[in-house]
Parts: sequence; C-alpha cells; structure tokens
Amino acid sequence: MESWEVQLATFFKSRQSGEDPAAEAASAKVISPLPNISLSLGDEIILDEENLIVANRIYEIPLQPGDEVILLPTAGGQIFYLMDKVGR
Repeated sequence: MESWEVQLATFFKSRQSGEDPAAEAASAKVISPLPNISLSLGDEIILDEENLIVANRIYEIPLQPGDEVILLPTAGGQIFYLMDKVGR
C-alpha cells in the first residue's frame, strides 16, 4: 500500500487533470476520537479507521466528540483523507 502522502498527491493530480470532478471536500462530525476514531458524514454514513487515511497532523490535535473535521474523498469515494479540524 502506498503511503498516505503519495495517495494524497495522486488524488490532487487526478483532480487537476479533471479525472474526478465530483470529488469535493466534505466535513464530518467526530463521534469518537483517536485511537478508535469514528465520524458521522451526514445523517446516515459512519466512517471508522478502515475508511480513513489520517494525516499526521490529526494525531497532534485533541479531537473531541462533536468536533468538525475536513475530509477529502479518494477517487472511488469509499476511503477518505482526514485532513484537519475545522477552526472557528
């Protein structure tokens, strides 16, 4: 499996080339933080560590239930890059 950095670079390259115009950033709510992270994406989709590629920065941020985070979908839309916490 490629490192998340390589996967992220590939993702952005495909977006710039127009291969996946539907891929857009999304936000999700933290249900439970790391190490057993789970996120609510909308009303019906629950994501867990099997659906996420977590950026190193996330390990440095104290996420709490109810926090909002930024996600970028992969081309297939089944895996998401967890990028950062939404700041307010």
